[in-house]
Amino acid sequence: LALISGLLLGGTFPSLGLAAANLHIPALTTFGIFIIQGLQLRRKEAAAALSAKGAVLYGLLSILFLTPLLGLLAVQLPLRPPALALGLGVFCCMPTALSSGVTFSQQVGANVPLALLLTVTSNILGVFTMPFILPHVVAASPLAAAGPASGASGAMLHPLPLLVQLCWTILLPTTIGASLRG
Repeated sequence: LALISGLLLGGTFPSLGLAAANLHIPALTTFGIFIIQGLQLRRKEAAAALSAKGAVLYGLLSILFLTPLLGLLAVQLPLRPPALALGLGVFCCMPTALSSGVTFSQQVGANVPLALLLTVTSNILGVFTMPFILPHVVAASPLAAAGPASGASGAMLHPLPLLVQLCWTILLPTTIGASLRG
């Protein structure tokens, strides 16, 4: 509901979105989301979830490596506009979102502590894997090969600045939230 409201508001009044971006509201919101993620981390439940070593290993390998590899295929799909395929490829590189990873597990009666452990762990580890995988997925896109003439920006992704940015926006607030929880 919030996402749809935000899209409608942004589409109707784009100047509000630009003003919010100038005030760094998206970065502050992201910071807040990951503080909440850290606050939700329950150490005893995480320790119990760790007993399912096979599920944890499979989950992390799937989230951090298998799905991003699918992004290499996704960028090749003949979607219109071509940027949609690029967006799908980028989406494949992202770790599990807190809302989907845990909420869907709750809805179907699955192992919620395991889902929370995988979500938090994949987001933390994703800080270190995604900056090195994402540039390859973007480079595999026909849009990247076509360059600026195709309407693509031609922007290059450099892993180390991206890694630093992710540490500030994901790792630091998650750590703060977990520390506040005690």
